[in-house]
Amino acid sequence: MAVWPTLTINGQVYTNVTLTPVQLAAYAGSGGFTGGAMATMVAICLAESSGNTLAYNVNRDGSVDRGVCQINNAYHPEVSDACA
Repeated sequence: MAVWPTLTINGQVYTNVTLTPVQLAAYAGSGGFTGGAMATMVAICLAESSGNTLAYNVNRDGSVDRGVCQINNAYHPEVSDACA
């Protein structure tokens, strides 16, 4: 069974922080994506996590896909859990 990450803000614990497509576009834009690449990133985030910033999936090989973009910890060990 997976242990789902949580986010605590001002004492309030969140287990699901879902971004809208507009918020995902702003997120992608902050990473330097524009135009069609931005639209592609929004589509990837929606397909991978439904916009859930706390999405967490343990794969059969034990690796973990994390965050809104589902960054895998085995393929991208340079990306911390906090940044994923």
